[in-house]
Amino acid sequence: MAAAGNGQCPQAGPVAQIVRFLGHRAADWLLLALLSLFLGSSYMFQDLAVKTLPPATVTGLRMAVAALAVTALALAWGHRLPRAPGLWGHFLAIGLIGNVLPFYVITWGQEGIDSSLAGIIIATAPTITLVMAHFLVRGERMTRGRLLGFAVGFAGIVVLLAPGMTGEDAQPMRLFAVLLGAACFALTAILSARLPDDLPPLVTASGAMLAAAAAAVPLALLVEGWTPVREATGRGWGLAVMLGLFATGGASILYFRIVASAGPAFLSLTNYLVPLVAVACGVLFLGETVGANAWAGMALVLAGVWLGERAKKKAMKAAGGNPRTA
Repeated sequence: MAAAGNGQCPQAGPVAQIVRFLGHRAADWLLLALLSLFLGSSYMFQDLAVKTLPPATVTGLRMAVAALAVTALALAWGHRLPRAPGLWGHFLAIGLIGNVLPFYVITWGQEGIDSSLAGIIIATAPTITLVMAHFLVRGERMTRGRLLGFAVGFAGIVVLLAPGMTGEDAQPMRLFAVLLGAACFALTAILSARLPDDLPPLVTASGAMLAAAAAAVPLALLVEGWTPVREATGRGWGLAVMLGLFATGGASILYFRIVASAGPAFLSLTNYLVPLVAVACGVLFLGETVGANAWAGMALVLAGVWLGERAKKKAMKAAGGNPRTA
């Protein structure tokens, strides 16, 4: 991992944290920028996709494309897919909870809310993880600092979801559907940490996406039938392929590359960059308007994320771990 500062100020603010990260290689920053762009712009492409294809079909096509692309890359790099049934059961759980369900409910939710708002709501995932980890991960107790991070982040969620705060056109069930997607991503982070340490990341991504595609494609056919596929326009196919190649498959590859070369602490910067990219894409390319309440909600959510991450690093340092790689 590239040098990331002298570590003499464990409670440094976000500006000092960014300065410390400036020691990373230019290649790491380029990968981080690409990952943030792929993930942040996905909400814009989903908004366009659901105007031509129904949600389950978008999800099925997206996962099929991603599974083919990532598996082909894994095999090209000389990896072999595992045969252990138990491991594939874990892949299936991650594929369903981390891909099929969240992509479906988020895409469904975006039929009734702006893409920029969806991107902000998804940014709550790290805050939700704090609560889930307290109950599901040994040693991840809700400390005072984590509780503060959750409280601030939860205040942001209230601001975003409170009736009358998100505009007259926003539909409450669509908002909560996107929040459910964020909860799925939070749970997936915990499930993924339970995979064997010696499993190549690209094999994990390939296995999870193959399992997700095996579930998403039949589900789309069961729920929406062949008609959307037969009647899909070139625009619809193009958007589904872009979501599969870049926002799903490409993002997964970039994710593991960044973790390997720069560490998860550096990767955590995406928590702040992705919602900003989502808002920028919605405003610049879709003509969306972001109200003062949405900005306030995003500020609270991102502040909660930062407080939670700071508390985690302090706890790791107290336990003798390396807070830079947390």
